[in-house]
Amino acid sequence: MISVLIPVYEVEEYLDRCVQSVLAQTYENFEVVMVDDGSKDRSAEIASRYAEEYENIRLVRSEHAGVSHARNVLLENAKGEYVFFLDSDDFIDPETLQMLYDLAVKYDADITQGKMFWTQTDGYTANKLENPDIYIITSFAKMVEAWHQNIVQTMVMSKLYNRKVLEHIVFPSGKIHEDEAVMHHILSNVKKMVCIMQPLYYYYRNTKSIMNRAFNYARYDALDALQDRIDFFDSLDMGFDADMAALRYCFVCVELYRRTVQEIDANDSHLKMLYENLERNATRVLNSGRFDEDLQSHIKSWLQDPLRGEMPYYWPIASAYYTAHGKESNT
Repeated sequence: MISVLIPVYEVEEYLDRCVQSVLAQTYENFEVVMVDDGSKDRSAEIASRYAEEYENIRLVRSEHAGVSHARNVLLENAKGEYVFFLDSDDFIDPETLQMLYDLAVKYDADITQGKMFWTQTDGYTANKLENPDIYIITSFAKMVEAWHQNIVQTMVMSKLYNRKVLEHIVFPSGKIHEDEAVMHHILSNVKKMVCIMQPLYYYYRNTKSIMNRAFNYARYDALDALQDRIDFFDSLDMGFDADMAALRYCFVCVELYRRTVQEIDANDSHLKMLYENLERNATRVLNSGRFDEDLQSHIKSWLQDPLRGEMPYYWPIASAYYTAHGKESNT
């Protein structure tokens, strides 16, 4: 059985669409578990109606404690051998569970993942592929590489998990960027992952979601997640991956510094902390000897003034370095 886990918080406009997309699945051996995280709108009422009408839908109520806490409660209440996370403002293609389950069985995979499609409409508008690419990944190092090449996605959604790989996973309660905080730990538990490049998960661009609200200090949680990733890779003697995570840290830190100046206060007391964290990881990056002069010049410029210079997009840079590193490793 598959447990579809849905955290619910003030999504009365979208919850019906979300749950209906699960009820429309061609795969029938599933349960739906929802945790209402103290919603003040009609979300709990809507979720309760489904729980009363369908035997395979359950609702757990909680005081408001954030999405990380809700996901922990969901995992505690899941009964399935497999787990699928679905956010309550998103929806899924009718073949999602069947396709991911069939791949899990066929390849004996711990995680199977479908492609995520970003949308602002209600319909299934993505073009279905007749022969989508399938990636079979059989080592943690290769999963991390695929993660930086837009194959493995950071977000926990759009994936079917064998429950055993989540046994010791705890989302950081009270924090956002929870996907960033746990994904490296999850992947380290996985022997085989299969990614199909078929758009199955519809990620709705909800302007009221956590990541689209006004900038605030909670965004700094990303730095804790990235520092944990650096330390985790270091503990496994994965020096290249740790250095790449440190590079990612620098990019995020500069972005946070700039947004703090622009959207909160140019004299905000947190800027000193942000600069010190930038300096620590930038020093590591510069001393690693892995990065070209152009990238080093950006980092040196930020150390002189985090507001100076352009901000390159991290992911194409990371993809290029991982591709080159993979070629070097195979020679």
